Amino acid sequence: MTDQSNDEAARLLALREQIDLLDREILGRLNQRAQCALEVAEVKQQSSEGAAPVFYRPCLLYTSPSPRD
Repeated sequence: MTDQSNDEAARLLALREQIDLLDREILGRLNQRAQCALEVAEVKQQSSEGAAPVFYRPCLLYTSPSPRD
């Protein structure tokens, strides 16, 4: 392998490790969010019989870093 291809391989490895770390953080946060949603459902079941549901849409908060979006 050339020095350039070694540098590219090292950079790719570092980027993939960063992605793996971010994925673990994201999954952890999603699990926390799911737990909160379960608790919200439990509270609503106990206290708001017959009340109209309220829907939360986090997709409205999303902004993409991709220039294609």
